Amino acid sequence: MIHGHAHYCIMLAVCFSFRYYVMLNQPPSIRFTIAAVIVIYLPTAIIFYLFSQTPIFDPAIAREILDPDGASHMFPSDVIVTGVVNIFDPYCFPGLIWICAPCVPCYMVIQFVGRLMYRSLAANISHMSDKTRSIHREILQGLICQACLPAFYSFGITLYIIRENIKQGSRETVCREKKFSNTF
Repeated sequence: MIHGHAHYCIMLAVCFSFRYYVMLNQPPSIRFTIAAVIVIYLPTAIIFYLFSQTPIFDPAIAREILDPDGASHMFPSDVIVTGVVNIFDPYCFPGLIWICAPCVPCYMVIQFVGRLMYRSLAANISHMSDKTRSIHREILQGLICQACLPAFYSFGITLYIIRENIKQGSRETVCREKKFSNTF
């Protein structure tokens, strides 16, 4: 997750920018392109390594935290349950930010560069025939729409957070009611 989604967003924005650059200029050398790809990948690799150093719960402790009543139906015995000890750990927190933070700016870059490419194709700036230009415009429209589909991932995260807040609120209410009923 941490490696895939964030890096996908960044590379998609870079690819749109590269396509626009090549559309208006000569392509850069292979060495420059390889160096650029490595430099662009470095933050993802570093954060991925740091996240892998995050301390995690022992599976028995994680089961007890998630299922304090010990209901065996929640987690079968052959399933390993674990989790991060502290999401604010200096190894973990940058990874969590990396999963969510690049999404919106990258999609903004994709939309902006896509619009620039579309306009330059419409204005006949490039050296293409009318038929090729119209095909490129149609492909570009599809690519821009396709590039923004993963933005629905952010919508899913938002719904998950809302659901967890609602569940947490109902758990706290149940716990208060249990404590209240136990006092009598």
